[in-house]
Amino acid sequence: MATGQQQPRDRSSATPNELIGSGVSGTAGRGTDRRGVASATRDASGDGLQQSSPFHPSANSMSHEAQLTQFIRRQVIPRLVVAHGLERKSEQALIVVQKPSLDALTALADLAIREDFSAVVAYVEALVDRGVPIEDAYLEWLAPAARQMGCDWESDRADFSSVTIGMWKLQQALHALSPTFLKDTVALKSPRRVLLATVPGEQHTMGLFMVSEFFRRGGWDVWSELPSDYEDIAAKARGECFDLIGLSVGSDHKLDALTQAIAALRRASRNADALIMLGGPILVSNPEIMVAVGADFIAGDARNAVARAEKAVASRLSEQFRR
Repeated sequence: MATGQQQPRDRSSATPNELIGSGVSGTAGRGTDRRGVASATRDASGDGLQQSSPFHPSANSMSHEAQLTQFIRRQVIPRLVVAHGLERKSEQALIVVQKPSLDALTALADLAIREDFSAVVAYVEALVDRGVPIEDAYLEWLAPAARQMGCDWESDRADFSSVTIGMWKLQQALHALSPTFLKDTVALKSPRRVLLATVPGEQHTMGLFMVSEFFRRGGWDVWSELPSDYEDIAAKARGECFDLIGLSVGSDHKLDALTQAIAALRRASRNADALIMLGGPILVSNPEIMVAVGADFIAGDARNAVARAEKAVASRLSEQFRR
């Protein structure tokens, strides 16, 4: 997200981040021209140009937005993917997948801030096309890109409005990708039920939505909300039977209230054996919080949450059977 003035140079040596920021922005007044587009399509090895720009006059049957999205998906994003952690072995074989570099995450964060959310969707689809499991695209690319935005804001490399817009677009992309993500949902005759909510007053909705999607993909019946207070959560737990109650915790500022709320949830729960799960970065670095507030277990990420929940609920049901 650098803002300093740079000297013009051969676009074939430009970084992926620069390719997004100068030449394929898709916004009037940002210097997009036919020469810039052609240069941006230079082969990653620098030995030639790919097919001509999609903005050719013969493509007038497509809207400008559709042409831009097609161009980003077919030309720019594959180079970002290859340049940051992916290496194609052959035309037929799957590629070797590595975790994205900081530059790759910065490029994705910039893409979310500068472009429409459909460009983020195209980016993820390009990752999946190249062999990245969609779960890894969520956990290793989208979630870290969101965290990178937060870091950029905290270090004054990005302003609050830009980060807010970028986060909103990432979440919009998650909603758009939902049908693809849930395509391989596990079908269970008697799905387990989970109530997921943020701690009242916190707004990290992207994390809650992502966890909800992973539970749905795992075959769980999910109910989630952004409560105004803990009584909203207790009322839902009182009215319906849930195997698990999950709370997303963003900070350690209100642990006393959380401790009291967990005790109240256990008393209110229609299922007296419902388990309490906590999630959030603060808990990964401070696992002792789980014991202090009276929860049953913590989850490191969305995939881990489902795995831990399956194991914990199965263990609880086994205990019930032995009683």
